[in-house]
Amino acid sequence: MVETGAVGFLIFGFLFYFLFRRIQTASPLLPGAALVLAYSFYEFTLDYISMWLLVWAALGVLTKDNVQRSTHSKTAIGALVVLALFYISNIGSLGASVLGNKTLTFFLAPYNESAAKDWPSSFAVSFHKKNPEVLFAIGEPGCEQVMALDRHNQNLQQECLRMLLESGKTKNAAAALYLLGKTILPKTLWWRLSLGDLTSDAAIKHISQKLLQDTLYSADQKDDGYAKLMYYLGLQAINEDPLLTRRLWVLARDISPGWSYYHVELASLEMWVLNDASSAKRRLARCAERKDPRAHCLYILTHTVPSVGSQKDFIAAIPKNL
Repeated sequence: MVETGAVGFLIFGFLFYFLFRRIQTASPLLPGAALVLAYSFYEFTLDYISMWLLVWAALGVLTKDNVQRSTHSKTAIGALVVLALFYISNIGSLGASVLGNKTLTFFLAPYNESAAKDWPSSFAVSFHKKNPEVLFAIGEPGCEQVMALDRHNQNLQQECLRMLLESGKTKNAAAALYLLGKTILPKTLWWRLSLGDLTSDAAIKHISQKLLQDTLYSADQKDDGYAKLMYYLGLQAINEDPLLTRRLWVLARDISPGWSYYHVELASLEMWVLNDASSAKRRLARCAERKDPRAHCLYILTHTVPSVGSQKDFIAAIPKNL
């Protein structure tokens, strides 16, 4: 019954309630039928016609000696009719798919995931708004819907990004990361996100499933994960476009200003890559004004600014060292 959802649960609940009321026998079939039905609440047991036939045959035997009319018969008949329509639509949809009529396949069973994927349209998506497989079938707008529809559902977002990356649509994945950032970050920061930066040649080629696992999905707080993603993208792009690295690292720092590592890395970038010692000192001084990163930044100010990438392992450990 798990495959039919809440509607199926209600229909089956009515049906089995009236059936089991009529069972007045100690037949050994009763425990078996009850266990199969109980197991179907969390497994796809009844998705197989052979199991259906056995269960219905067992219920028929159990109730054959107590068939009578009752004041609830109309309700039971109604449940049976709805159940029959469900299976008739399924069989009809299967027949239409064999004939190659994708439109009819969908309209006979719009709740069927496979039918919706084979007939991608906005109408089909309306039945499967939280199904990333169906949303992905309609292309890039599908992932936009995933990001906007349920901004707190990390599994949906992760699945969508995985499918885009596995299909080689890295630019679409970068655009999806941009949209994700707009849902994760506060309004004071998301407007600073640049779609052009994320989809630039220097950044886009480094976007991978492993990178997302190591950054975006490795932190307890989503904003910390996004800051890590900006840092690692900037680190990868540093040789090709150091100014892009600076923009991404400034964003990472402002997303998670309490972590001194981002401040130190920015100072290192200014000192050793952009050759601007005064800017490096200003960034460290600004860091020292904040309570959490103050001690580390003051130490760097009074000692040698480390090389770029020196804080990489510490950033990778966020939030393990909280």
